[in-house]
Amino acid sequence: MIVDEVVKAVIGYLSSRGRLELLPQIAQELTRAGFTQVDPNLATVTSAVVLSAKQKSALVKTLAKVFKHPIRLKQNLDPDLIGGLRLTIAGKVIDASINRQLTDLKEVLIYD
Repeated sequence: MIVDEVVKAVIGYLSSRGRLELLPQIAQELTRAGFTQVDPNLATVTSAVVLSAKQKSALVKTLAKVFKHPIRLKQNLDPDLIGGLRLTIAGKVIDASINRQLTDLKEVLIYD
């Protein structure tokens, strides 16, 4: 498959230059670029419960206003999410979940 060949070529190139440490950053940028190229209007929202039609509509309107283009919304459910939302749009992640807030609080308590 051509994707396998491209991946091997990129890894080979980075290895020959002694720059394999760049691979995670390259993968992240390719993922971001892929989201933008494939469907820049698609936003994925992850929540613990199904959003109501009214909540989805409000979210679509807000995102369209912020990103200045029409938005289509796809919803994923994550029962491990305590509360809040996690949004992915155009390769960007907006994590407004309780899980993220608790992780941030834990880091502050441990490192400050």
